[in-house]
Amino acid sequence: AVVSTQSTGGDIFGEFTCHNYNGASIVDYMAVSSSAIDKVASFKINEFTRFSDHRPLTCTLNVSHPLSCPETLLNGFDSVPKKHKWPSDDPSASKRFVEAQQDARFSDHAARLVEQQCNSEEDVHHLNKDIIDLYIGVADQVMP
Repeated sequence: AVVSTQSTGGDIFGEFTCHNYNGASIVDYMAVSSSAIDKVASFKINEFTRFSDHRPLTCTLNVSHPLSCPETLLNGFDSVPKKHKWPSDDPSASKRFVEAQQDARFSDHAARLVEQQCNSEEDVHHLNKDIIDLYIGVADQVMP
């Protein structure tokens, strides 16, 4: 399930999550398994920081976990995916980005992901990986 600010009462007006030189959009998301959706206490879009053109998201869950070793949990995280730097000196990059998103492979894949149901923690991890892979594929196409 995708958590929205409307479903948690955090941002009822649908704040933009990304602002850059060519506009603003709502492109950031938070996904939880359907079995954990009732544990979502709040979801908030925070103020911008100087580190990104994306606003940080905060999702608070009401859970209890007997965490005995934080290092074990931290070692289980995946590596950060590679970064793509927007080619500001390439005026055709924006056009390529829009074209890449309009490509049937991208739009069909995105539509399938929107319809996907998450019933377990593993499902959430797979959905997150699929979304990241989809956008990395577009970025690879636009910014090789």
